[in-house]
Amino acid sequence: MNYIKLIFTISILISSCSRNNKSGHADADSIETEIKVESNLIETNRNRLDSLILWVSNDFKRSLNKDISICDCWRETKYHLMYFDTTKMKLYLKSNLMHFGHDSDLIFPLKRTGDTFRYDSTLNNRPEQPKEFTLPTKNTLTLLDGDETHTFSKRVFKYAKDMSKNHLSVYSKLSDIFYWSNSEILLKYNVVDTLKSTHDLISIEKLQNLINLNKVSAHCSDDYNLDGIIIKEKENKYFQLVFGQGEVTLYENKGRNRYEKLNLDSLPNQVLRVK
Repeated sequence: MNYIKLIFTISILISSCSRNNKSGHADADSIETEIKVESNLIETNRNRLDSLILWVSNDFKRSLNKDISICDCWRETKYHLMYFDTTKMKLYLKSNLMHFGHDSDLIFPLKRTGDTFRYDSTLNNRPEQPKEFTLPTKNTLTLLDGDETHTFSKRVFKYAKDMSKNHLSVYSKLSDIFYWSNSEILLKYNVVDTLKSTHDLISIEKLQNLINLNKVSAHCSDDYNLDGIIIKEKENKYFQLVFGQGEVTLYENKGRNRYEKLNLDSLPNQVLRVK
């Protein structure tokens, strides 16, 4: 009886090794499947749409840490977010008004050769620069865009389930994440300058917590000049931002129309600075 059990166990082990590792190293198809599942996370987890794996521009991350405005950050960065779908064979690139028009979601058809994906110009009528990337097996990805090279890092974005009920597509979720991620430019300001501030508008702890909860949307206005944030709680709160050296001033307002110039001297303000 023991002899029969031994033969049965050995046959199972041999069969398992044959399926998973025919050449003695990690199977390329299994790696591709893993990446494919990750890149389609929002499609496969429809019952719990609370996270999405995207590729974030390293240039964008560096700009967020600089002592510059959101508008200047946008001027420096061509592509902020990237997402690819190896089932639908589509490449999603998220940009901004400084490069392609306000809130630009660029979608390109793909064709594949081995582990390399290229923009398929035969399926698109508008002229575009050639685009190419290789299926990543680690946490970085390089996009060739014409003569330019853009490097991205993998990041998991999590968001509350109640916010995801009406956001079933990658296309719409990219826009939300884009504005959430812009608000991270404020995380480096960790002290309230009470002498320069006219009002106590929000604590550093609360602001940072709201940013981490994706409750703060940050933007550059579509007239190219004004930085602002919207804090989304029960009632939205609007702030115009003015960046200075090592500090940012938040001016609370009721919202503004396009091209409207607010009288900042009449608005309650709070100055945040880097400690």
